[in-house]
Amino acid sequence: AGLAGAQVVVRNIDTGARRPATAGQTGDYVLPLLDPGSYEIVVEHAGFRTLQRSGLVLHVGDSVRLDLTLQIGDLTQTVNVIEEIPLLRTADSSLGQIIDNTKIVSLPLNGRSSFRLVELTPGFVGSQGARGQFGDIPVNTTWDANFSINGGQGYANEIMIDGAPSTTGFFNQITTMPSVDSLVEFKVQSNSLSAEFGRFGGGVLNVTTKSGTNEFRGSLFEFLRNSKLDSNDFFNNRAGAARPPFHMNQFGGSIGGPVIIPKLFNGKNRTFFFFNYEATRWRRGDVYLATLPTVAQRGGDFSRTLAANGQIIQIFDPTTTRPDPARPGGFLRDPFAGNVIPANRLSTVGRNIASYYPQPNQSGNPITGVNNFLSNAGRGVDKN
Repeated sequence: AGLAGAQVVVRNIDTGARRPATAGQTGDYVLPLLDPGSYEIVVEHAGFRTLQRSGLVLHVGDSVRLDLTLQIGDLTQTVNVIEEIPLLRTADSSLGQIIDNTKIVSLPLNGRSSFRLVELTPGFVGSQGARGQFGDIPVNTTWDANFSINGGQGYANEIMIDGAPSTTGFFNQITTMPSVDSLVEFKVQSNSLSAEFGRFGGGVLNVTTKSGTNEFRGSLFEFLRNSKLDSNDFFNNRAGAARPPFHMNQFGGSIGGPVIIPKLFNGKNRTFFFFNYEATRWRRGDVYLATLPTVAQRGGDFSRTLAANGQIIQIFDPTTTRPDPARPGGFLRDPFAGNVIPANRLSTVGRNIASYYPQPNQSGNPITGVNNFLSNAGRGVDKN
């Protein structure tokens, strides 16, 4: 039978935070909005032995039913249950995959965008950008938001950080990219979601961040990539150019614990802090192969501008445009003599624009002259 009035207390092992509840007329009790973590539960009722059960682990988004049985006896007697029994999720029918802290911290993660671990969940379909193929670091958060969960549209997922929506109305881009060291875990939820979720047409990324515990804990990290450990690019090797420089450093740390002010305040079991810092320093020389106008072309001489078949690409005089009697609705133009635009016909604006282009530094294609410029110009990103 249900025991009305039973006193139930759940305690977080890491923070010591206690949450009490009183069983109703049918013995039911509810303790909502518990943080992910390890818990113990204590149940007391007059005429029954105290029941204490430990080893309970709650993950983000869990809704767990736990039925407990009290034995007749005295309150001073305690029944300790320490073995962990798998908790069945019978309160909802949603599908989901937990990415726990061990995976988040331990798995190789180029660029340290924790949301790219969504790829580990069944039903994920992403773009190449979302997989990090075109970006070492998540500069453009559109890439990390462009994925489909179980057939939903891309850019149609909800991303929640500690219960608050963290997407914009434009392409559902991610507004906040939590550092790897600041995450407890996250859950990718897909089908048959409960009514607490809305405003989207895909899945839910439910993220929980760290908030400090009774123990002082911290981390320091440095991840680096360097061109001295890389091979050269194919196009550089073919052109005899040097390997472009590439330097990427991601460094930082975190610390959390109870708020303690000596002789004034001890925050154990009640008040905590957590601080996290991450920096990215990224410098890269990009291999850029392009086609630039030659010295002759800048002066209007296109006599050596050839198509792939070796034929001259003819330049026509726009001032000679006239109707073509052989083609109703068509027009004719006269070619420039020798395929050279006279100097007095060249636009001053065009000359000035052309002056901003660097000079070709490669011979290019022997017929067409395309791909006559190779650059390893650098660019950089500084993020905190």
